[in-house]
Amino acid sequence: MKRLINSYSLLDKKATDGVFNKINKFCLTKINTSKCQSFYDNLLLKTDGIYQCPYGFNCIKDGNEVHNCILLKENYINKKMQNKKSVEQKIFSKKEIVDVIEIDKENFQHVNNSELLYKNMSDFLHDITKVNKMIDNYSKAITKSNLAKKDVSKLESIYHLSDFISKRIELYRMASNSEIIKTGRKRKRNAYQLWDIYRHIFDDFCKENELVIDMKIYNENHIEENNKGTFFNANDSITILPYLIIDNAVKYSREKSTIKIRFYQNNDILKKMTISSLPSYIIMENPSKLIERGYRATNNTSKSSGSGLGLNIASQICEYNNINLKINIDADESGKQKFVIILEVKDDLND
Repeated sequence: MKRLINSYSLLDKKATDGVFNKINKFCLTKINTSKCQSFYDNLLLKTDGIYQCPYGFNCIKDGNEVHNCILLKENYINKKMQNKKSVEQKIFSKKEIVDVIEIDKENFQHVNNSELLYKNMSDFLHDITKVNKMIDNYSKAITKSNLAKKDVSKLESIYHLSDFISKRIELYRMASNSEIIKTGRKRKRNAYQLWDIYRHIFDDFCKENELVIDMKIYNENHIEENNKGTFFNANDSITILPYLIIDNAVKYSREKSTIKIRFYQNNDILKKMTISSLPSYIIMENPSKLIERGYRATNNTSKSSGSGLGLNIASQICEYNNINLKINIDADESGKQKFVIILEVKDDLND
């Protein structure tokens, strides 16, 4: 992080340049001399405040840190500092410099807090991932035992919830570092099976609002296919795409409605997908705005607050995997507003 004003650590004896005030050449040649070091050693024992160094510059002590090489209007003598002051060096009033230092301290504290939070979150996610993997393995192992059908069903639900947690963790990591999206080689994927996993994962969430997820495959003539194989190429990041889009649809769909997922293929090769839902509020924005990072619709009255990250990350995943993502606002047969995500696959397995 860049500091707003230069500083010198009394403990580490290290200097850091600032944006608005830098350590000039004169001070750099003197700072390690015995004369300057004696001054700084004495400062360590003094209370916080403004002091003048042996060469006439002002220094502001703040704990174990000193903002040095400062020129103050209140006691500046041009003749005395003529050969010491750099040409571009600004002369501050006491109020100006105190304000800059205060802002600098707040910024520095925010950065430190953010770094600490990120480290703690990383450690937390590591532990959650580890425990979640254990739940996953135990659930799979128990389902192979001689259990009643209803117990197997409950264990499968636990497995699906475990996968839900995994995807939430993956989403956080992608939000923190989008380069993760580009990891892993591209390989052949079965689109229907991939999305079907998440239809089951969201079953319990859908029941709360009486939502239904309906999936169908069509060939290019829009004739329904019974074959559940429709293939395309993508890397590992694609496994979170169904989670992101279904999660978005479940959060913002009106109660007692149907989320329709349609696959359009040619000779088992996926060409296009559409995910349509009836939003729980009237969307007023340009649809493309909803893909922007952190953006939330101004007219959003849904129960879910959301983070404004899901569709943005989905668009990044699509872009890397040669899929064109578009959003349309349309109307269904009864005139109700319809929210449609269109995924056009540009990669061809036959190429």
